[in-house]
Amino acid sequence: MKESLSQVRRLPLKCLGMLVIFFLGMQSFYSNDLWFLLATGREIIDNGIPYENPFALHDGMRIVVQQWLLASELYVVSDAFGMQGLAVQTSVLGCIFYALLSRGVRLFASEKGWAADALSFSVALAAITIWFTVRPSMVSAIILLVELLVLERYKRGGRSRILAVLPLCSLLHVNIHASFWWLGPVLALLYLASPPRKTVGVFRRYEYRKPLILIAALCMLLTSFANPYGLQGALYLAYSFGPASDMPIIELQPIDLLSQAGVIVVFLAVLGVVLAIRRGRGRVDLQASILFAGTLILAFANRRNGWLFIVAAALFISPLLVSPCADFSRFGKGRKADALARKAYAAMPVAVSAACALCVVTSVVPLFDGEQWEVDDSPSTPVVAIDTLNDRIAPERREDVSIFCSFNDGGYLEWFGYPVFMDPRPELWSSSVTGCEKDYAAEYARYLRGEVSAEEILNEYEFDYLITKDDTAMDAWCQGYDACVVLAEGDEYRLWERL
Repeated sequence: MKESLSQVRRLPLKCLGMLVIFFLGMQSFYSNDLWFLLATGREIIDNGIPYENPFALHDGMRIVVQQWLLASELYVVSDAFGMQGLAVQTSVLGCIFYALLSRGVRLFASEKGWAADALSFSVALAAITIWFTVRPSMVSAIILLVELLVLERYKRGGRSRILAVLPLCSLLHVNIHASFWWLGPVLALLYLASPPRKTVGVFRRYEYRKPLILIAALCMLLTSFANPYGLQGALYLAYSFGPASDMPIIELQPIDLLSQAGVIVVFLAVLGVVLAIRRGRGRVDLQASILFAGTLILAFANRRNGWLFIVAAALFISPLLVSPCADFSRFGKGRKADALARKAYAAMPVAVSAACALCVVTSVVPLFDGEQWEVDDSPSTPVVAIDTLNDRIAPERREDVSIFCSFNDGGYLEWFGYPVFMDPRPELWSSSVTGCEKDYAAEYARYLRGEVSAEEILNEYEFDYLITKDDTAMDAWCQGYDACVVLAEGDEYRLWERL
């Protein structure tokens, strides 16, 4: 009865948390990768799954679209509801992520009080504001949390048939985000481990049949081949990680410890270690501790893995939140603390209702403001350059135009039907994916490092137009070359025509 009453009291705050997550999802949904996802989704809806790259200047390049299912869905939503629809979808997914994370944290927690709710909300808040956008990472997080909850339910005495969900999750994951699906089977294999006998009194112990988990993990591996590209789709990470890491892609760089993401990762890492030392005896979960250590290494390796760590950290820390930090009524001692708790409970409905109303208004009103959803001109979304090109080139002629661009603005050009020299998926230009003798991704990486000059690139490719960022080697070369004339200038970039 006491636990049920406590849950009722926390319900208003959970609703407020959902609305806050929804509001923040509306604000932070945008990612520059959206454009190549929409272009790819349109290609799939109109012409089916592509096996030859329809976006590249070069002919005969094989392609593997690792996010084909999500790209198709994003295009359908965008076509029906515009940017507003994509923002709402991202917010809804953020709320689902928060609900699943909250369930996971409370499942691991020793004392299911306010601290567990605060921890899950804080982690969800960090994830939605720093890591999650319209890209597939949030969907991956949701699928991985479902897999984790299934495994935890089974570990804690659930029926074995619940494990049938795992291969279905793997099947969905490989078609939504082929470079991340493998984390599911790895997660399942962690549950084959048992605490060493010498650690009696340190780790929590559970009795469950491990061979069934091994069978489920093998089924997850087998279902990964059920994608349009078969083995190449299942092994997409192995094909693509090398070429992608060779590029100066921000999200693949080591995490900056002084950045917002770095501070959060370091704080949770230190908090987890300190709590484990002080309160860990008999409370540490073996699987959570392995995830905590493993994902911390991944987070330091590159910043896009930060969300993996903060989720693992929440699960690792939650059993260690005990005693004074478990519930409001336990802060302090005596009548004053009890009176303060009663006042907080009494004021909660009004305060939460007001906050909920504010979140609803600030989330709904922007949906009707058309100007807010317009794309700003930038080097990654060269609106001025595209408008100039569209005025000069009819839609049916665009596929015959050759344009030099960087990988950041390539997706935006693809959305308007122009073949590109490179896009935000440089791994798709690698010979390991394309099957071509020439490695276009490696050539572009050498150009970025200055090992290949702008003149060499221009001598090899007959570009009709060039979009160059200010203060780059290609921009400097065009300024000193009489056969290139400026057609338009945008925000820190220029559009050139090659005569």
